[in-house]
Amino acid sequence: MMNATDTGNLLGFLAAGLVLATFAMRTMMTLRLVGIAGNVAFIAYGLYQGLMPVVALHVMLLPLNIWRAIEIADVTRRIRHARQFGIDVSSLVPLMRQATWQPGHRLFDKGDEARHLYVVIEGTVRIPEHDVEIGNGSLLGEMGIFVPGCRRTASAVCVTQCQLGSLSYEEVERIYFQKPEFGLALISLLATRFNDNERKLRLRLEA
Repeated sequence: MMNATDTGNLLGFLAAGLVLATFAMRTMMTLRLVGIAGNVAFIAYGLYQGLMPVVALHVMLLPLNIWRAIEIADVTRRIRHARQFGIDVSSLVPLMRQATWQPGHRLFDKGDEARHLYVVIEGTVRIPEHDVEIGNGSLLGEMGIFVPGCRRTASAVCVTQCQLGSLSYEEVERIYFQKPEFGLALISLLATRFNDNERKLRLRLEA
């Protein structure tokens, strides 16, 4: 029959084993979940053995691990949403410098230096080289800031009066690292537009 000492030792070994297991975890969510279990085990061990400093330490660590696990779950959810629905540009607009341009204004020409990407807040912009028009909520000029030499790969002309928001390359880079879902959606958008442009070029050559 297990006595009090054996029970206390069992709780201690269990708690220590869970903490040791965190060093073998390969994903952050699993690490946090095992860390939470370790905190609970150490709290039980500390209460059972009357080790209040141990209890106090893990009572403080427990909500931190829970909070980090919630953050990871939220980032995962946002990444999945971005993969399915693309970039939510509404979250970027408050971070942008905004300007209004009249119909016929050339935002940039093919070959120009590219230091900003734009969001069309309101209006229509035409890309002459690809014979397409883009409207509200669309990203514009994102390819140029990533290609070697940072040069525009196409021109952009305002068809109507346009209100645009702009972000510099440095700002895009910062958001990319702060918002993983933005980075994933941006990569997906770049790949999609590259494939679309390649397909249109191939159709022109075959015509």
